[in-house]
Amino acid sequence: MFLFILFPFIQALFLIFFFVKPLKIHVFFKYIVGAILTVSSFKIFAYLFIEDATIMDLKLSKETAFIVDSAFFTSVFVFIFTLLRSIINVIAKVFCFNPKKYLISPYSKRMAIVLVVIAALTGLRALTNAFEAPDETNYTVKIDKLKSRYKGFKIVQLSDLHICASTTEDEIISIVDRVSYSCVKCINCLQYLIIYMRYC
Repeated sequence: MFLFILFPFIQALFLIFFFVKPLKIHVFFKYIVGAILTVSSFKIFAYLFIEDATIMDLKLSKETAFIVDSAFFTSVFVFIFTLLRSIINVIAKVFCFNPKKYLISPYSKRMAIVLVVIAALTGLRALTNAFEAPDETNYTVKIDKLKSRYKGFKIVQLSDLHICASTTEDEIISIVDRVSYSCVKCINCLQYLIIYMRYC
């Protein structure tokens, strides 16, 4: 948990010193870019300023959460890509015996824009998948020599369900209603889980 809380500070500092600072742009724009990436990095601490929010669920609407998470994941992927760029440049310096050698320039505005765009698109792809409505898939499995008492037996597996902005409580209740005729015990367990997640 400590590392989880510490990571945004590491990420923000790394982005400031290794992504923003080297850029050959006006200092005013450096401050803007730095501020956006830093604020986005500290998204997990937003719960301190939102009533009833938790560190894992900010209690935002689906649309607002999508925008906030887009900024957050963009900053995360900018961090990852900048880290990779730094590693590649260090390797290039070592193998070329040239401390001024950059395989991928940290000073280039064009490269910075490309990096941010790729980071944003990567984050949007992940979020689009996360914010999709829960999927329901049915499979029929035939088993030879199955005992007659198990004929028509159904198993329901519910996985990766979270009551938060990406999957609303109404959507989870809808899932419970759709499969409630298949496995009563399983659904009762899920309803208990929903109550536990809601109040604990």
